Formats: sequence, structure tokens, C-alpha cells
Amino acid sequence: MTNGMEFKSHANVAPWKEVADMMRRDSLTDQAASIERIIDRQKNIDMQGQAVRKLPYYKKLIAKNYLPHLRRVEYTLHYNIYRTLTADEINELYQQDYKQLSKFEFFKLYRSETDSLKRQTIMRQALEVYPSFMAAANDLSASLISSRKADPSLLRPFAGEKAPQEVNINQVIALLNEGLFTESDSVARFSTYRQKPFELYGIAGMDATYSRAYNNNDHGFGAHLGMRGQFTFSDITYFYLEPRVGVAQDNVAQTAT
Repeated sequence: MTNGMEFKSHANVAPWKEVADMMRRDSLTDQAASIERIIDRQKNIDMQGQAVRKLPYYKKLIAKNYLPHLRRVEYTLHYNIYRTLTADEINELYQQDYKQLSKFEFFKLYRSETDSLKRQTIMRQALEVYPSFMAAANDLSASLISSRKADPSLLRPFAGEKAPQEVNINQVIALLNEGLFTESDSVARFSTYRQKPFELYGIAGMDATYSRAYNNNDHGFGAHLGMRGQFTFSDITYFYLEPRVGVAQDNVAQTAT
């Protein structure tokens, strides 16, 4: 087998009787009779060959003019042509029986599906057929996180030290959404993300403020925007500056404005 091709060969050894027949057709009656007598005396084809090769006209006549016509080797070549199915062909196969699909065909099918619920169904079916299909498990986990229906069980068999970063991050998010903080912390240790020496963040938030002045309590709400410049010294040590601009309700200040 070579690159999807299978070669077979078969060599056929013609009997000396065929040589005798050809020589008779060429009117070489005496020479043909000599070969026929050898065939009658020797039933073993190897012994016949030894006797024929001793004939005085073997090289100039038999070997030169007749044997080349009897040499025949048959070759058989089997080959397969593979091609990638089109999206329509994959979908047709899926409608017939989704268990016929390969991992790649499942991947191509759910990636082309625009409806999120249908896409999730296809990914679940892919995992049913191929439980070790990590890409489908990761994509389904990400889709469920976006739908606020996180399922930590999907990536639990895959997350860990040797898992891709995307798998570990999605598993951390799924675990946090389910309140499984201890397990989330264990998976987070395998994340390869490291903060850069300097990073710039845009900040936006809502404020709830309480104030007390002259024995009077009051509260109010506001909003703010900011820009944080952060310098990282180690994995657990950093320094940042974060100028903010915000607005708040007048009553929080408890003074005329």
C-alpha cells in the first residue's frame, strides 16, 4: 500500500507446449517435434526447461524469437479517491443518521449552523458519538456560557495541566458561574496567562453612595468612567493609577449645588 494505492503483480509461466505450437505455425516442424518429445519424456516443467535449453537452436531461435512473445506479467492497481464532503452533503448525511458523521464533518456542520440552539444540539450529538471530542465540548461550553447556562461537566474530563488554555479558561468560567470556587481555583492554576509589565484598562461602573451630615443620612446613585494604567511587578504584586470622571445625585453631597 503506497499513499492509498495498492499494487499487485502476477507472472504467468507459459508451458513449452505453446512454444512448440508457435514453431509449427511457422513451419518449423522438426524443431517443434523435438520440443514435444522433451515434453513427453519430462513431466516436470523445470526439467523440460533444462532439456530445451540444451537444444542447439535454443539461443538463436527459441530464446530470441519465441520466448519474448510468451513473457507476460499482469499488474493490478487499486486506488481510492477521497474528497471532503460539501456542507449540503454533510447535512444530508446528518439528516439520515448523524452517527455516520466523522469528527471533522460534525465540526464543519455545527460551525456553519447560525441558530444557537440547533448548534448546541449538533455539538451534543457529536459528543454522544465521540465522547473524547474536546473541540466540540469546548465550543458547547462556550456557547452555554454565553447563554448563561454553564455546564462544568462538559470540560471536566479535559481541563488540566495538558489542556489548551481556551479549555481551562472556559472551565474556570463555568465553575465560577456554578459557585464551585475551590474547583475553579484548582483549574485556574493551569492557565498560561501572565500579565504584561504594563497594561491599560478602560473602566466603567455604577456607584451607590451613602452620606451622613448634621445627623442626616442620605444615599444616592451615580456612574463613572476611568482609565487605569497598571504596572505589574509579579503575579501577585502590581501598582496602578486610575483617574476617574463621574456623576452622582445632588442629595448625596447634602449641600447646595
